[in-house]
Amino acid sequence: MPVRDAAPSCQRPTSLGLGIPFVAVAVAFGLRRGMSALQLVRRHTRSVMIAGGGLLVVTGLLELTGEWNSLVLGLRLLWPASNSSPL
Repeated sequence: MPVRDAAPSCQRPTSLGLGIPFVAVAVAFGLRRGMSALQLVRRHTRSVMIAGGGLLVVTGLLELTGEWNSLVLGLRLLWPASNSSPL
């Protein structure tokens, strides 16, 4: 019986999309500078967690009230004329 791959093919691009920014930081800034940038984030972990949680709550409230769609439509109008907007 052949062994199936654990990750479906639709998850592979997502995994790459999540990992590429971290690899890019390491390559662009060199390993030492990249590590020092990550140490900066590590020192301010509590602030980063609070800000991320706040954004998550705000996004949830916008979703519940239906204002998220209005926000996204407004951002699409600001995006340059192309059919492939990121939103």
